[in-house]
Amino acid sequence: MKQDGRLLVRQREQLRRALATSGQSLGWAGRAARGGDWLADINKDVLRIARNGAKSMTRELANRKAAKRKEMARLKAVIASTQKLAENPDTAYPTEIIFSHTARDSTRMLVTKTEERTVNDADEALGVVRTIEKNLIRWEVLKDAMIVEFEESQEELGAMKRNLSGFVQAQQSLLREVLVTLH
Repeated sequence: MKQDGRLLVRQREQLRRALATSGQSLGWAGRAARGGDWLADINKDVLRIARNGAKSMTRELANRKAAKRKEMARLKAVIASTQKLAENPDTAYPTEIIFSHTARDSTRMLVTKTEERTVNDADEALGVVRTIEKNLIRWEVLKDAMIVEFEESQEELGAMKRNLSGFVQAQQSLLREVLVTLH
């Protein structure tokens, strides 16, 4: 979509390989050998595969967005449980505290970062609590930005799903190329 329907060389090769694998599994070479309107049948297969992939991507994106919406509640739960851990004199140390939050990576992209802290006493546990509390507002801003990115991706995915049949039609030469290699 971002490239006006044109695939880059690497993308075209990845698609060709994926279609070749699918074609072997679905017996496209046999269908083409039988004659008839084999290209229409294969187009239906490709469109079905593309629609299933789009559905899967939609579900995955919705799940990631739902999980991201719960991030602050999970961080607050980590704070509460870590405070209880620090206050409990029977806590066995060392103990690991694991939490996830939104951050920027080295390329300035938003990612979910999981931190694992090993604490050796109550003071270190309270230090983790202070660290999380200190960064909570900044992490919430980043989380909100990531949710906006997910929403933009959902819009792009919706537009892509509406144009799948056109994309499949545009790939006819690639499908013919794949069929030649399957024979």
